[in-house]
Amino acid sequence: MDKKLSYAFPPPLMRAAEMFHKHGTTLYAVGGVVRDALLGLRVNDIDVASAMRPDDVCRLCDSSGLTVIPKGLRYGTVEMVLPCGNGTNLHIEHTTFRRDTYGGDGAHRPEYVKFSDELSDDALRRDFTVNALYADILTGEIIDPTGGLDDIKLRTIRTANAPAVTLRDDGLRIMRFARFCAQLGFTPESSTYECAKEYSHLLGDISKERIFDEALKVLLCDVRYCGEDAIERDNTGFSVKVQRGLTLLKEINALKCVFPGLEDCAGIAQNPKYHAFDVLDHSIRTAAFTPPVPQMRLAGLLHDIAKPICVKRNGSMHTHELIGADISREILTQLRCPNDLRDSVCRLIALHMYDINNTAKDSTLRRRFASWGESTVRQLIKLRRADVHGSGRNYGDVDSADRWERMLCAMKSEGAPLSYDELKCTGTDIAEWLSMPPSPEIGRIKRMLLEHCAVFPADNTKERLKKTAYDCAMQKAAVQSDGPV
Repeated sequence: MDKKLSYAFPPPLMRAAEMFHKHGTTLYAVGGVVRDALLGLRVNDIDVASAMRPDDVCRLCDSSGLTVIPKGLRYGTVEMVLPCGNGTNLHIEHTTFRRDTYGGDGAHRPEYVKFSDELSDDALRRDFTVNALYADILTGEIIDPTGGLDDIKLRTIRTANAPAVTLRDDGLRIMRFARFCAQLGFTPESSTYECAKEYSHLLGDISKERIFDEALKVLLCDVRYCGEDAIERDNTGFSVKVQRGLTLLKEINALKCVFPGLEDCAGIAQNPKYHAFDVLDHSIRTAAFTPPVPQMRLAGLLHDIAKPICVKRNGSMHTHELIGADISREILTQLRCPNDLRDSVCRLIALHMYDINNTAKDSTLRRRFASWGESTVRQLIKLRRADVHGSGRNYGDVDSADRWERMLCAMKSEGAPLSYDELKCTGTDIAEWLSMPPSPEIGRIKRMLLEHCAVFPADNTKERLKKTAYDCAMQKAAVQSDGPV
């Protein structure tokens, strides 16, 4: 492989490299930018490194009129803000060459950092050989202290240092190992694979936020390298990258450290008429069939997580969607998942079995769609397709999803409201029409109006809504008057 990088670095970074050079220091691009440029992949960000100490980098930038942001001086990291000349800035992280000493508990942060003048010291502290490649920004010359160029040729992921050292130092690298294998389509090197399996328990020492962040990167690994408009999927819509990443996490016993309880789905058989896989492999495949957005991938992976519990409790998988939503809420809360994302995932899981036999009346579906909202309905349609295709028995039409899609399209074309914003009245209108003070009753009537207009779209006018609201109020009053004395 060529030892010169042909990638065109941004002019502001070239000027910064010249600034470093004038002060006797070579500025190197390092890690993903070098790897991805060599592979012909899109470069998303650029990190740089040199032997210059962080305080000296700050002084150099200050003297050159550049803004610098100290981000982790203890670890030698500062952010340089480089003007692009058009009112925008390029933000580049610079890290000083260093050697790290860890406490041996896999807890991600080194206990002791020593700055170094040697690029080779810096390379050995990095995770994988393909991420320990350095390119002189001014000349393009590639420095490869750990054999990363050969591993790119062989399409192999191997640790930059001895596997036991690299993975024991930082347990999060075990998840990164699976992610890079999946993203790049590379094969795990055997000793790295075995050490990842041996030390997977160290993920328990990593902060939940970091675990969740890395889990999302695995779930969205096809987006990272292909772009949202060109997701790498086969002709059935299946993401091989996502399946590869999740399966590798399963094999090295890391999946249970991220989504506890999911590992119990392994070996749980399903009706062979509809399923070719056990619950865990089905869940992985369902995630790989979903669109590349966090809530869909998470819902696809976790939608059947309660099946083992249900089988154990009552010998069937009945109500697994409701129990699964509760279990998933607990897991995602522990992972510090943002509340809105967590709620969206759990709602999809709770509803994913609705009308599974495709027997609901049209009017019932219309009311449901209005109460759920258009976005949720569209996501449920996609989850239903992924669930069926993930069974391994059907890659074609999904009758219930097709019907839902036709129904939603009809409602849209008819002007049926799918949210309160689309209803042609407000709570204030209802209060005025019925001479009622603000109360929960106003909300109840508003919901009845929304569901009514979902079935009868032509009634979504102020005049007809006023009459319908009055009828709803009179109906409740009649029911109450006929009640027990």
